[in-house]
Amino acid sequence: MNQLLPGLLITFFLYMISSYIKSRIGIQYINKYLIAAVIGIAFMLIFKIPYETYKPGGDFITFFLSPMVVILAIPLYRNFHAISKHKIIFIVGCMFAVGLNFVLLFIALRFFAVDDVLKTAIYTKSITGAMAMALNETLGADPSLAILLVSFAGITGGLTGGLIIKWFKIKSTMAKGIGMGAVSHLVGSMTIHEHSGEEAGAVASTTLGTVGIMTAILLPLIINHL
Repeated sequence: MNQLLPGLLITFFLYMISSYIKSRIGIQYINKYLIAAVIGIAFMLIFKIPYETYKPGGDFITFFLSPMVVILAIPLYRNFHAISKHKIIFIVGCMFAVGLNFVLLFIALRFFAVDDVLKTAIYTKSITGAMAMALNETLGADPSLAILLVSFAGITGGLTGGLIIKWFKIKSTMAKGIGMGAVSHLVGSMTIHEHSGEEAGAVASTTLGTVGIMTAILLPLIINHL
């Protein structure tokens, strides 16, 4: 228990202070996860806290996060009829998101010398952490690297995706939900649920699951050709 305590306390502290800052700054799409990440990194560097000290408590929390994804099924259940009206748009949107992700990453990686382990992790950056870890492990890549890239994609996607929605004045619930769920998975789903309502959050959470399944099916088939 003593090994878990530092990680648990640091995480609790970061959550509380980031929630407070978020409530005070009033900037709509600056999410608390970005604030917590910045403060957490600075805190551990200033006080010279090694990652090994934080890791047991962090792993303990992570263990409970994967099952909590099931909670996202609640808004889906409540808004199922609204989503089902646009099922063709939803399916095509998810397929387009997966295809575009693969194509853009394939083009970008042509310009860099990237080994297979990093390449696999990069291709799984836009699915949930639990799926990314399992998929990378199956493909012989590094699950810890995958979760790092997933976290980065979630935090940055939640911010930039929200700003794009605001700047381009996107009103469609389906467009906002599919976009945020496909690009920034759980963080994006929570962000859009908070700012655009339960229906948009339900679309986003359904999207992240669908995109994750599509990626898990397709990537093992094509990874050797990418």
